[in-house]
Amino acid sequence: HLFFFLMIRRPPRSTQSRSSAASDVYKRQVHGMSICVHSSLNNVDHIQRRLGHMIDCLEAERSFFTKNNKEIEVQGESNSFIKNYHRSYFALPTRVNYVVQSLEVPHYLHEDNPKLHLLGYLMEKTTLHKEIREKGGAYGSGCVFKNDGILSMYSYRDPNTIETYSAFELAVKNILNKNFSEEDLTEAKLSLFSRLDTPKPPQDQGLSQFLINLSDDNRELYRGRLIGVKKDDIINACQQYLIPKLKQQETSQVIFGSQEVNLIDLAEKGWKIDRPIENLGEQQDCLLYTSDAADDLLCVDLG
Repeated sequence: HLFFFLMIRRPPRSTQSRSSAASDVYKRQVHGMSICVHSSLNNVDHIQRRLGHMIDCLEAERSFFTKNNKEIEVQGESNSFIKNYHRSYFALPTRVNYVVQSLEVPHYLHEDNPKLHLLGYLMEKTTLHKEIREKGGAYGSGCVFKNDGILSMYSYRDPNTIETYSAFELAVKNILNKNFSEEDLTEAKLSLFSRLDTPKPPQDQGLSQFLINLSDDNRELYRGRLIGVKKDDIINACQQYLIPKLKQQETSQVIFGSQEVNLIDLAEKGWKIDRPIENLGEQQDCLLYTSDAADDLLCVDLG
């Protein structure tokens, strides 16, 4: 059987029918909907018919769905995107903390992206591991660089909270002060090449091009740029992309941490305190799915 899964929030209680519930969810989408399917070639025609039937049902149910060249579009004005930076503490019944700081950097296709990718690896290996895990006692730490242009430093199962941000700052300073060697840079390149050359499982093949328009030619271009990165390139990238964001506080800081800490003190320091467990009863989820054995969309209560 072929299944499509989508997690949705329960619609308002006034909504009665399942099909209406699905429409209420899709109505809140901004521009449109894309569908990605993994299948053997001999099932493509059948899948296309089933998807066409699903789209026709949505179009017939709600007038704001229009079908154009087998694509779904949502009519009406779209709100312009506004960047928001968060400083949030989610108080949970746990003894350890999960700390993260994220900032925006150039996309994967940008010429400086390989420099930033190496920068993240060097911060993790030369500073974050030593300061957060070995000295701070956290279970782990690292720096993640996403293809869509988000760099995040993090710790997990960390006994510390806001103190960990000092380690993040130190990692950046160590790069600026050239506290890494040519050997460290070579090791970073080898590590990234090993990730690039890792075989992809069948279900992931073609997924990057579907999600972020990343082709094989783009990957080869990235590899060529990665080889040519020098030590000064890393430092210049840090000065150009990280330092301005940090000085202007254009980053998001989020902690999923213990509710036993002094939350009043955190609030006075500018942190927004949230207690998600206390509000859990106000939110209920359901699972929306269809399959080649089903004639319509089904909504299964997960509460």
